[in-house]
Amino acid sequence: MPTSRSVARTLIAASAVVVAASVALVAVRFTIAGVPLTIRYETTRDTSYFAPDVLDALQERGGSFVDQLSSVDCSSDEKVMSGMAFRCGVVMDGVDYTVRVLVVDVETGEIEVGELSDRPR
Repeated sequence: MPTSRSVARTLIAASAVVVAASVALVAVRFTIAGVPLTIRYETTRDTSYFAPDVLDALQERGGSFVDQLSSVDCSSDEKVMSGMAFRCGVVMDGVDYTVRVLVVDVETGEIEVGELSDRPR
């Protein structure tokens, strides 16, 4: 006559087999049905990532100040996300200014660069 302990072990083993088979069946079903599995990675960037793009945007505007533009510094290590704005320091003709930068899409790196501030930072 089986003991209650052996019956319990048999039930646990049978339950484990049923669960494993169910998981396998679901996995095969998703594979056959072509259900896409999306893995999304969160893109994290800090403000310094955008400094070369800010410099390019300012240079593309042309004008007389382009020759005087020597550097852009967006060195705060603040993590950015889409819709966030921050400021970068710009050195032009030896004078420090700031420019506002809006992150349109952090995934693609798309930004909007404002005008240089009227006053030094």
